[in-house]
Amino acid sequence: MHDLLWAHAEPADRVEHIRVRPHEAGMEAIVFLRADSDAAALSGVRELLARVREPVGAHGYVPMMAAD
Repeated sequence: MHDLLWAHAEPADRVEHIRVRPHEAGMEAIVFLRADSDAAALSGVRELLARVREPVGAHGYVPMMAAD
């Protein structure tokens, strides 16, 4: 999952670090990125998750964001 997220991250996402770990519901990914505000960071993560929705689904997972 870690590599899949990096493979779909684009330079404009300004991703600095991704950590994936087991979670009771499957896996949890924590994404650190450079952003001018919290709103911009959330928007960037939403865009990345939108791009990985199909590839992640091929592995039996559904990308979701925790409540803001």
